[in-house]
Parts: sequence; C-alpha cells; structure tokens
Amino acid sequence: MTQSGTATEPDRLALRLEGDLTIARAAEVKPELLAALTGPLDVDLSGVTVIDGAGLQLLIMLGREAQRRNVPVRWHSPSRAVRSALTLVRLGGDFDMADTAVPATGAEVTL
Repeated sequence: MTQSGTATEPDRLALRLEGDLTIARAAEVKPELLAALTGPLDVDLSGVTVIDGAGLQLLIMLGREAQRRNVPVRWHSPSRAVRSALTLVRLGGDFDMADTAVPATGAEVTL
C-alpha cells in the first residue's frame, strides 16, 4: 500500500485499486480495504485489469461494510474488466459507478 496526497477535498480518501483483483490477492487486499473505511471514500477502479468472483466479493464487502459504518463511498472509473464482471453477474445496478476520475483528495492509497 502506498500513500500520498494534496488537499483539495481533505476529508475524503482516494483508494485506487490496481492490477488483478482475484482470489490470489483477496487475503492481502481485504484488511487494507477495511482499514480504508475511516471516513468518506472515493474508489478508483480504472486500474483493475482482472477481476474474478473473489474480487467482486471484495467490492460487495466494502460497499456493505461502508453502509454498516455509515461511511459514504463513491465508485469511479470502472475498468472494462470490472464493468464486464458486474454485468455478467447482474450487479451493475448495485454500484453507482461514475465514469469520472477520482477528485484530488487529502490522502491517496493504492492497492
């Protein structure tokens, strides 16, 4: 996990997911996702190259846990792989995906 940032919307964390979001990384990524739920979150999915059922479960878990904690999450720029997977399992409507880039924030985490 890497962190950086410049403040324009300092209360939001930008979470950028990159590479494969698969069963091979699920155990590594899950605690990092949960740790990011400390406040409002912008999730950038543009860098996800491969996603499988475990990766979808991670996104669902993040969304549900955010709701449970009353933490607002905005989903941004889903890659073709993410869009295809969500459509395939008919979950596209469950995520309010914006095709816009994540705004600059006070902090950024890349997984």
